[in-house]
Amino acid sequence: MNKTAGSTSATWLPARARLNGMSLKDVQVLFRMQPKSRGSHHFGSRLVIDRDNYLYITLGERGERPRAQDLNDHGGSVIRLHDDGRIPADNPFVNRADAKPEIYSYGHRNPQGLTLNPQTGEVWEDEDNGKLVRLTRPNEMAAMADDTLKQAAGLIDDHLNQCRYQTIVHGDAKVANFCFSPDGRAVAAVDFQYVGGGCGMKDVAYFLGSCLNETQYERWQTPLLDYYFSQLRRAINIRVDFDALEKEWRELFPYAWTDFYRFLLGWAPGHWKVNPYSQRLAEQVLKELGL
Repeated sequence: MNKTAGSTSATWLPARARLNGMSLKDVQVLFRMQPKSRGSHHFGSRLVIDRDNYLYITLGERGERPRAQDLNDHGGSVIRLHDDGRIPADNPFVNRADAKPEIYSYGHRNPQGLTLNPQTGEVWEDEDNGKLVRLTRPNEMAAMADDTLKQAAGLIDDHLNQCRYQTIVHGDAKVANFCFSPDGRAVAAVDFQYVGGGCGMKDVAYFLGSCLNETQYERWQTPLLDYYFSQLRRAINIRVDFDALEKEWRELFPYAWTDFYRFLLGWAPGHWKVNPYSQRLAEQVLKELGL
């Protein structure tokens, strides 16, 4: 943390140095958070170096929420650098004139947890409200050629995670992860990727995406969603405003599908599910987000 003399504003300066006895030599500042802030909370301030020697730095929005949505402001973001302070050429916003090139992920409130998955090497970030976010998959973000969809990733995630009516989400609800009885009356799910609260449309989108081809998507999307909600209405045995739930989830279906499409663009750009149907839904979502 660095304060300007006579000022209440402060910035954040991670540095590296060489330990020589009881003193530090060759101190090198790796990064300076800009702009400075007068905020007294939500500092973030966690550091992790991954297996490829990239340095990740978390920065809170210092209690000033709009900062987290401004790509020209380091507040509310995760920074990614080489361990010597250089900016990686494949950072998602490095070629945008209206963005800080150090930013790797944005839209964060107070990212107080940062760690490596010991088995996969993925970087995981945790907000102080308990929201866990996987920041990296192997070159997923770098492989995406669609910069607009990269920019929208955090907003799409927020739309889905902030839905009013939440349920337990499977996380990889493809048909191969379900077992059906011979008479079709019983079903069990296996290989849960994420067990927690979220929008049920995420699993519905993943499931339909594993069953249908592009032509079938176009033809059966509305009838299948109608059938899904008719069965869900019958199955729910708690007091809930089902009309409001259905309205919310139907509106979020394109967001859930686009979230899956975004994942595929980074993970397997040549996948058969990267098709005009998915692109049209993504364009609809981007338009609604004003991007």
